[in-house]
Amino acid sequence: MLRRQFPVARRGVAICFAALAVLTGVAPEAARADIIAQNTGEVDSGTTVPGQSVTTPLGGPWDAITFNFFTNPTTPTASGTLFLLSKEYLGTPAALSSATSGFVAQSQSISGGKYIFDPGVTLQPNTQYFLYANASFLNSGGTHALYPGGNLYFANSAGANFGSFANLDANFRLEGTVVQAVPEPTSLALLAVGGLGLLGYARRQKARAA
Repeated sequence: MLRRQFPVARRGVAICFAALAVLTGVAPEAARADIIAQNTGEVDSGTTVPGQSVTTPLGGPWDAITFNFFTNPTTPTASGTLFLLSKEYLGTPAALSSATSGFVAQSQSISGGKYIFDPGVTLQPNTQYFLYANASFLNSGGTHALYPGGNLYFANSAGANFGSFANLDANFRLEGTVVQAVPEPTSLALLAVGGLGLLGYARRQKARAA
């Protein structure tokens, strides 16, 4: 009968350590990008150096951040480098850098018309951020469906100062992935102890059976 009990204990150990692997991130759930904020209701377009202030909703925080403007309400567009700041900036696009006051991060690349930030850049909930490009390109926006969490900024060239336009908004989309909570150390420790206990029990049963 003891020989028949051992496989049951062994299966218990396997289940326990499989659960531990999931909790510690060895087998993480597939990440899914969420729309954090957007405005896609405008039809006017022009060639400018655009910027937009955005307020994140409750929830989050988010990483794996992407951002894009639109040439129209459905076609993403991006050019140059996008700078993410924690405060308003009214200098020139050409002067934007990591030394700019309020600097948080800058985009690393562009893919599919979207600015891509380093995966480690994290946005906090219920916080206003300011995003400014440093290159001129065709983008769209207007006054018909104002976004309540911010407003449009733009400069006519890389050497001209950004202006703030409270009655205008760009067409834009901010996306990211909700940061997964790290399991509490106490839970992991209890699960590990339970797994070791099952393993010891299985070994004792095997020895007795022998």
